[in-house]
Amino acid sequence: FTDRDKNPSYDSSATVITLNGENIECESGDVLISDGQITISTGGDYIICGSALDASIVVNASSTDKVCLVLDGANISTSEFASIFVKKAKKVFVLVKGSCSLSSVGEFADRDIGSAGAVIYSKEDITLQGDGTLTVSTEHGHGIESKGNLKISSLSLTVNASSHAICAKDSIRTLNSSLNLTAGKDAIHAESQSVGAGYIYCEGGQMTITSGFDALDGTGAISVDNVKMVISSGMGVSGSSSMKGFKSDDSIAILSGDVSINSLDDGIHSGDSVLIAGGKLSISCSDDAIHADQTIFITGGDTSVTKSYEGLEGQRVVICSGKLKINANDDGINAGGGNDSSGQNDEFDQSVRCSIDISGGEIYVNAKGDGVDSNGTISVSGGITIVE
Repeated sequence: FTDRDKNPSYDSSATVITLNGENIECESGDVLISDGQITISTGGDYIICGSALDASIVVNASSTDKVCLVLDGANISTSEFASIFVKKAKKVFVLVKGSCSLSSVGEFADRDIGSAGAVIYSKEDITLQGDGTLTVSTEHGHGIESKGNLKISSLSLTVNASSHAICAKDSIRTLNSSLNLTAGKDAIHAESQSVGAGYIYCEGGQMTITSGFDALDGTGAISVDNVKMVISSGMGVSGSSSMKGFKSDDSIAILSGDVSINSLDDGIHSGDSVLIAGGKLSISCSDDAIHADQTIFITGGDTSVTKSYEGLEGQRVVICSGKLKINANDDGINAGGGNDSSGQNDEFDQSVRCSIDISGGEIYVNAKGDGVDSNGTISVSGGITIVE
């Protein structure tokens, strides 16, 4: 996060755009108003106040321009398009003051300026910030989408979307924000084919997430530090869709905070490794509580699995500290896989030796299958391990 991301500011004498129903007023020549479309073509700060029906703010500046849109108690409802559409700029800031709302009504349709599938749609990097509250809603499409980096800093944000609540290509980063997300698909979705991109980073603040599919889904790494999260994933959805709490093709790290997951699929699922380093973690799920294709590291924290098919599952499981309580309908701790709840074999790399290494911590397992099961070795050199 840059200093500008963390410390919102704007010029109080900036250009003012006044919304009054279907009437839109602005005295600046840098702002073109036509048929409800407000086009900003020059960098700078713009204050938007009032309410408008069927209006869209379009940023179409140069690739060197930074634009700050100050929503000062603004309420915008748009028909079949984005309420805020960023076509071109170096970077855009959306600074929220007071209580603001943005909504798109009807299915998204193409316009001459381009196509959008979200209420806030940006082809460039965008930061949402401010001490106000912002509500974003749509019954068709995503809530907020960026084709670059999406940052949310010190903002109170509510999103209700039929598809993804928040999605981006390069990264999604939240800092000290309060998020209330309801999504028909993924709540937070980052996807990129580029190495190192498509990651999700959450620091500070709190989140309440209800998702039809995955709550947090990234092709890149997912990292959570000092966040209070309440997650319900797979709500109201049936079929073969992924409905995990956390899902990453890369690694997942929970460093601190208070995370509660209620999932109809895996609680945490990594295509690489999982690190639980601190904080409080509670998981109730219908499949694996924590799954890693490579290694699960437990180095601290207080982890409670109240319901699962298998508790911990990975090629390697390393526990050296922390408290761990697992309730499982099959194996409590499993290295090397076997059958999951759907009867499919887990795709572990058979060239890697499976192992469970317990050197510390306080572990309690209540399992209807094996308590601690490894297809390779088990080493217990410290801590307290109790199995029922």
